[in-house]
Amino acid sequence: MGEYLAEKHPKGSGKKRVLLLPGPQASGGTKPVVEGFLVSIANTDIEVVVTLWADNDKEKQRNLFQQVIDDGKIDYVVGSAVAIEAAISEIRSAQLVGQIGLVSTYLSHGVYRGLLRGRVEFAPTDKMALQGRLSIRQAVNFLNQVPYEYKIEPTIDALTPNTINEEAVLDSLSPSKYRPTFNVEPN
Repeated sequence: MGEYLAEKHPKGSGKKRVLLLPGPQASGGTKPVVEGFLVSIANTDIEVVVTLWADNDKEKQRNLFQQVIDDGKIDYVVGSAVAIEAAISEIRSAQLVGQIGLVSTYLSHGVYRGLLRGRVEFAPTDKMALQGRLSIRQAVNFLNQVPYEYKIEPTIDALTPNTINEEAVLDSLSPSKYRPTFNVEPN
């Protein structure tokens, strides 16, 4: 997402102010995402004016967004999928559609709908569903003592409303009717 914004707003193109809502501060994956984002925008006209941390709870993320939205000086919200999902409805309620860009740090069902409707500008996906399938395949091969690839990495795809890759979406999100099963009886 940093590369996306860096390309869109290089140095000298005019300052753009970002509200960063990365999610929980203690989460293992959040800090590397923030560090990578900041490195990507270092020599651009993107300025992170506020970074607010909270659990990935829609109400908590909505409250953070509301703290900042009133000053009218935010051009983008960059945040977790939960934060972006909350911001979609808050932007609509505040009649600010088209005035604040939304950039997600990962893909979710709500972010995908936002991409389809042109409400979300950008979301990367590391193909979470495919990662799960690959992990299961590795585990089965390990248990059956069949050779397997130790390190498998799906490519990260950049999605925008104009570049939605349906195969990447299928490799990223669960089917809409899917409900997790937490107990599996052995045969």
